[in-house]
Amino acid sequence: MTTPLYPSFYRYMETTRHMIFYRVSPTLLLPTRLQLPHVEQMSLIDCSPVGTANLLHRRFFPSLQRIHYLSGPPPADSMIHERFGKNVEWIFPMGDYPFYRIMVEAGYGKRDEWIVRNHLASEKIANGERWFDLYLPSRTIVCGEWYYRQQLAYFWKKHSDHAGVMYPIHNEYPADFHFLPGKAKSHPIYDSRWIYHQDCMEDAFLRRINSPNH
Repeated sequence: MTTPLYPSFYRYMETTRHMIFYRVSPTLLLPTRLQLPHVEQMSLIDCSPVGTANLLHRRFFPSLQRIHYLSGPPPADSMIHERFGKNVEWIFPMGDYPFYRIMVEAGYGKRDEWIVRNHLASEKIANGERWFDLYLPSRTIVCGEWYYRQQLAYFWKKHSDHAGVMYPIHNEYPADFHFLPGKAKSHPIYDSRWIYHQDCMEDAFLRRINSPNH
């Protein structure tokens, strides 16, 4: 079944300077003429090594300056950092994993203790699968599985456009509920329960993306 694309998500993908890619798989077929010149920062969250290698090309992102790498294993191309050189900075979580350590020691990037908490709002199990809800750069919280489906729909639309085929666009209404309710982000940072929740979520996320069975 084809997933209709929300106009607001299409505008986000076409205009944002900080783009998030969530769970990019090795089977995702990228449009050959894809170009997103506005993107200066990119966040790769739980993306596969092959998916990351397919995505990270200067021809797609000519203005890219910074990569927030929230994925586990290194990209399938071990020399991927040479595609951009040291003009692009890589930001990693604090976990002491080989790819993170090698890139930092080689001078291509740095670690950031807040990177996971600045991108992930909450953790949940939906239909037996683990998902993380996301902070967009605007600080809006979106459901992870909704974002993932819209991301796929965006690429399918690009393929359809190149083939001269109409892709279904969702009728968007003010009552649409693809954003989380405000109470999901109402816990103050000094609340010990919020801090404990964030610690647990960050630990679960790092274990997931670095699991050999993932």
